[in-house]
Amino acid sequence: MDIGNALQQAMLDRAGAYLGLLWLFLAICAGLYASECKRRFWTWVILSLIGGPIAWVRLYRIGYAIPTDVAVECRHCGKRTRNDMKRCLSCKRMLAVDKKDVAGDLGRTAATWLFTAKVMASKAGKAAASARAKTGER
Repeated sequence: MDIGNALQQAMLDRAGAYLGLLWLFLAICAGLYASECKRRFWTWVILSLIGGPIAWVRLYRIGYAIPTDVAVECRHCGKRTRNDMKRCLSCKRMLAVDKKDVAGDLGRTAATWLFTAKVMASKAGKAAASARAKTGER
């Protein structure tokens, strides 16, 4: 029995298993990236399992899918982008102008008024106390 050959074969089997797990992991990562790009997860997982690096490079180059029903033109760069995205896919600028937060503004205003009233009441109380102390009243 040759122990060296058996050990070498065991190491090759283990390396092959690790490479297979790595290939599967990278295929799942490609599927996740595809779903972020508004493409089909399982289609790209299967393509990645079959094609490997060729599919990964292809997926990286094709970018986001822009169907005609959600396509809009960016008002900054003029290129086609998706209307369900916050930023343009080309120039990365915001597509929609931020809407004012009316409830937040009202809350901040009310808090400012309350703080101002508290400070004024505190100063008025101190002024009244100092005026009573000067006149000797209790």
